[in-house]
Amino acid sequence: MRTQGDFNKIYTAAREYLYESADDCPMNPVIRLEGDIWMLESELEPANDNCVFETTLDAFQNWWYEGMKDTQYIPSEIDIADFLAAHSE
Repeated sequence: MRTQGDFNKIYTAAREYLYESADDCPMNPVIRLEGDIWMLESELEPANDNCVFETTLDAFQNWWYEGMKDTQYIPSEIDIADFLAAHSE
């Protein structure tokens, strides 16, 4: 199963997998940014040529763990930029 859209959609899906149900979570899940579209999908799916960022779902959830405890928290653009900078090679 693939979830794609803006960052907030992926963030919400990752929080649901962490706190609610992981029954439909992709196998070997990764978070990717392809162009300006965020994706949560299986690592088994090949990334497109325009993939500019990829990390595991575990690493994503670990980074945002404190914020994910609060269902009203939405990361700001600065928070997202900090995340990307910290996880880029």
